Amino acid sequence: MTSEKQPEPIAINRHSVTETRVTLKPEHVDMVGKEVILAFGPQKSILVFDPPNWQKYRTATMEAAAVLIELESREVYRQMIATSAHSTVDGQSRLRIPQPHMARGGLFDENAAVDIIHMTSGDCQWLELWSAKALSSPYDDADLYNMAYAKLVEGVKQRAEVGANAP
Repeated sequence: MTSEKQPEPIAINRHSVTETRVTLKPEHVDMVGKEVILAFGPQKSILVFDPPNWQKYRTATMEAAAVLIELESREVYRQMIATSAHSTVDGQSRLRIPQPHMARGGLFDENAAVDIIHMTSGDCQWLELWSAKALSSPYDDADLYNMAYAKLVEGVKQRAEVGANAP
């Protein structure tokens, strides 16, 4: 009998946003460090990377976008890469969220809260900050990030199909 490794459960932690800052747990700070890069994510979420993992994400995204026509590739870049901003985690473990990311995430509401999720894909890891409202919201086909991501996925699928049919 073989035992299959079970995936680790995803822990979701809810935190309040105060004056464009959210306090991270020590394990989150250990993961992303004090100098971080934030970018737009799906469903109006905010992605938080340390610099090395940001480079992995950026490289993988742009390599995947290389199969798209130039116009689509440019849109993927605009929504998934060009939305990045540098930020810091202060001595009290508070992450400052830039204004554009606050607006996109709908975090200007009084008593705004975010759910923080630790994500891993291959050897890349990051945090996702989701508005407490957005995490359970339906998929938005009209969201520019979601549209760019869908184009990226379609391009990767097409490349895989071409590769599978190659002699």
